[in-house]
Amino acid sequence: MHKYERYLDEPQSMLNRNSTISGFFFGLSQVTTFITFGILFYIGTIFMRDYGVSLLDVFTAVYEVFFAGITIGNNSHFIPDMNEAKISAAHIF
Repeated sequence: MHKYERYLDEPQSMLNRNSTISGFFFGLSQVTTFITFGILFYIGTIFMRDYGVSLLDVFTAVYEVFFAGITIGNNSHFIPDMNEAKISAAHIF
């Protein structure tokens, strides 16, 4: 039983390290999201106060910016394929 526990020490330490790193980056992504929302709503209130923008327009702009960021993040994995797509299009035309 002690021999089995010794074999589990290395995977456990790797799991602890990976969990810490994963948790840090998850927290960082959450902080970034909430800070972005805070800044957008702050700017929205300034526009409402100074320029008479309606609340509906502020919410529309905030969610457009947020969903644009999500879309960019979701499609960023296609960036390396763009060069191959250009080459393929050149062969077709």
